[in-house]
Amino acid sequence: MDRRFEWTKSIECIPGTYTVTVTETASGCITSTDFTVNASTNITAGGSVTQPTCGQNNGSISVTPSTGSTYAWTGGLTGQNPLNVGPGTYTVTVTAKASACITSTALTVNAPTNITAGGSVTQPTCGQNNGSISVTPSTGSTYAWTGGLTGQNPLNVGPGTYTVTVTETASGCITSTDFTVNASTNITAGGSVTQPTCGQTNGSISVTPSTGVTYAWTGGLSGQNPLNVGQELIQ
Repeated sequence: MDRRFEWTKSIECIPGTYTVTVTETASGCITSTDFTVNASTNITAGGSVTQPTCGQNNGSISVTPSTGSTYAWTGGLTGQNPLNVGPGTYTVTVTAKASACITSTALTVNAPTNITAGGSVTQPTCGQNNGSISVTPSTGSTYAWTGGLTGQNPLNVGPGTYTVTVTETASGCITSTDFTVNASTNITAGGSVTQPTCGQTNGSISVTPSTGVTYAWTGGLSGQNPLNVGQELIQ
């Protein structure tokens, strides 16, 4: 049966109400009806980033919507909530399974920083175990040492290589570093005696080392090489 269809507006499937008037050619009968096209909404993709810590690639990304979608990532990530993510900007394309609607969003993971441990060594002197180590950072951390040392700035340290593990209390970040304390040597004193003769006080003493030191004697002697020394002092 031959009919003619007349619409109130062009058919472009844009949201709105459309009226069609149908006219039957043979009889001239006319009828009308309305059709409503609703506005559609696309899916949206959002999410949140848990930034990495302590210099590790331990960040994570959580993407919404959470169900009924597939996720295609740049950068080799997979799934809705990828874990162990390093620094970079990642784009996820979300496809709703029911509607095949597609949307994309970009999420940025920042480069993490770890704590660092440094410090300085005061080397021991005079053959003693009197060295010391000062460690930075100075606050908000705990210090675990090898070699029986304790605290941030251990004192009375002898020769050796010591490892300190520094744990930042707030973040739990951990780092380690080594410090080397050198062995020190003390000076030694030696010398020779020229014995007195003929009952005279004509003996002498020569002491080493010869320079850069001072000399303090018993028996009233003085200097590095005292002369005219009697038998009673040399004995």
